[in-house]
Amino acid sequence: MKKTQKRVVADWVESFCLHPDDYDHLADRLLESSTPWSNEEVALSLLIFKLMQEERSQGKTQRGNGNVEIYRPDKGYEPGQALRFPVLEDIEGKVISVRKGFNWTDGEFRVIVVSCDDNCTREFASMLPKHALSTDDLGLSGIEGQTVDEFARFLLREHGTHLWGQIKKDLISRGEIVCLAGYWFPRDLLVEISSGHLNLVEAILDVSAGGPLTPEEILQQLGVRADGDRQLMIFSLNYALQQDQRFDEVGPSGSVLWFLRSMEPTEIIFPPERLRCQPVVPDVHLLSPDLEQLALHLHDEFSPENESYGAEGPVEMVLSYPHRCTGTLPLGANTAHIFPEAQISPRIKITIRDALSGDQLPGWVVQHERFVSGLGPLYEKYEVPAGARITLLPCAASSEVLVQIDLRKSVREWVLTASAVDDKLRFRMSKRLVGVHYAEEQIIAVDDVEDVEAVWERLHKNRVALEHTVLEVFRELVQLTPQGAVHAKTLYSAVNVARRTPPEPVFGELLKRSYYRHVGEAYWTHDSDSEDRYTD
Repeated sequence: MKKTQKRVVADWVESFCLHPDDYDHLADRLLESSTPWSNEEVALSLLIFKLMQEERSQGKTQRGNGNVEIYRPDKGYEPGQALRFPVLEDIEGKVISVRKGFNWTDGEFRVIVVSCDDNCTREFASMLPKHALSTDDLGLSGIEGQTVDEFARFLLREHGTHLWGQIKKDLISRGEIVCLAGYWFPRDLLVEISSGHLNLVEAILDVSAGGPLTPEEILQQLGVRADGDRQLMIFSLNYALQQDQRFDEVGPSGSVLWFLRSMEPTEIIFPPERLRCQPVVPDVHLLSPDLEQLALHLHDEFSPENESYGAEGPVEMVLSYPHRCTGTLPLGANTAHIFPEAQISPRIKITIRDALSGDQLPGWVVQHERFVSGLGPLYEKYEVPAGARITLLPCAASSEVLVQIDLRKSVREWVLTASAVDDKLRFRMSKRLVGVHYAEEQIIAVDDVEDVEAVWERLHKNRVALEHTVLEVFRELVQLTPQGAVHAKTLYSAVNVARRTPPEPVFGELLKRSYYRHVGEAYWTHDSDSEDRYTD
């Protein structure tokens, strides 16, 4: 493709949008097929239709008793000729006079004066061979021997993201052709699913413990036949269920599964406040290279995206206190490949398999809130503390995940312990029986969960500043080692008992406040003599 053609194609793609004729064309084609079409089928049909329109517009059309010719700057015209101007929204006009023209760039040419249909008289160049409008705009007369169909496929390959984004936006805005799970069909042509049928679906899912069930399984239990227009019947059922607040579509990408919303766990409908956190805005917390690497290795789900995307195979992670407390796992960059995803559904039903016993647990991937629920029974079974090492393994089935708690022989060890004293969070070292492998700098035991959570709730309700929380926690931790030094990972883990935060804001406090002093590697101490004035 020539450089000029590439530029013209890029401009055409950039200005691409749907018009009434395009909607009518798509509706007619869907009516003819009587079955829903996929995203690709819809996009290809619309592109071919629009390209054929372009091809026709580059020929001649009839106007009254004479020919209306498409204006091209390289051609010569005579008074009385009728012309059409595609670049001026297809306005038409008649040549009323011709004169000579000249400039240093193009040399001699002709100037035609045209009386246009909008009652304006305009001048245009003619017999000017070197002009972009003189080319076959989109190369529809044959770029490298391509047919219109082949050229449409080329556009989808090269510009599919932009083109499909605009097509989807226009179709949704119009509202006449509806979409479900990547398939489209006119709303008015859907098979009617009555309120009686929907009530029966509710009963079917209720008997099935809420689900999930496929639309095929639901139709079978409804006793509705879908032999002739099976795909249309399934699409119509899915669309009716989607419009009813009683039902939730919980399948991963590529499949449709329905669940009864009233039987979904409370924590996935109303995500725990314990896990709520504002993502870190890049460049807001400027860290030293060492602290930046340390934050990266912690793989907090609310840290800026990192190179962990595209990871494969098993993932070892360290369980934080907020997730231990709520019986959840983080859904971050390093674990994204383990869990299924969906383009629209905010919640995905999964099965959690215990790698040690083979037991199955119901689980949920909550995409927008970045967590996976359903791990509570597993944590209780193996007495898992915050800071424990857990291995996640993908399964052959996309809706299943293998979770391995890394057990070891139980040994009594000194570990960091959190408790609530006088309505304040306190930390100390205490001996605990630990039967799992753990990260030494991040393990945290809790004496009384209810009392600790009451402190968290007070801090959360009063919106205590991060600076305050970090300093209070640091003051506690610095007393627990002979050297009076605190590891940055330990600080991050302990602060998360008091409030949910990624490591970047915590590490940023170490650099911003004069009363923290770096003493080597990832260790920091507190200099009370230089501490800024601080009021409780």
